[in-house]
Amino acid sequence: EFAKIPSNKGGYRYPSLSVLYRKLFSETLSDAHDAAIDTQATARIFLELKNLGIIDPEKKITEIIPKEKKKSDSSELSLF
Repeated sequence: EFAKIPSNKGGYRYPSLSVLYRKLFSETLSDAHDAAIDTQATARIFLELKNLGIIDPEKKITEIIPKEKKKSDSSELSLF
């Protein structure tokens, strides 16, 4: 819910890494698409979303991602 963006096709879409980073930290993600930078940004975003109570790392990923968005039907996947 926190990161949903209205889509031009109706419904919602999820933000890019840069957009979510800017929303959370009011900073521009410089050098996006560099693997090391993207990894650091993803970790920082995860920790911030966890601290804000927006995500719960104890929940399985299948409880978080809507069924139509899942890449796999494996119910054994978890965030960590």
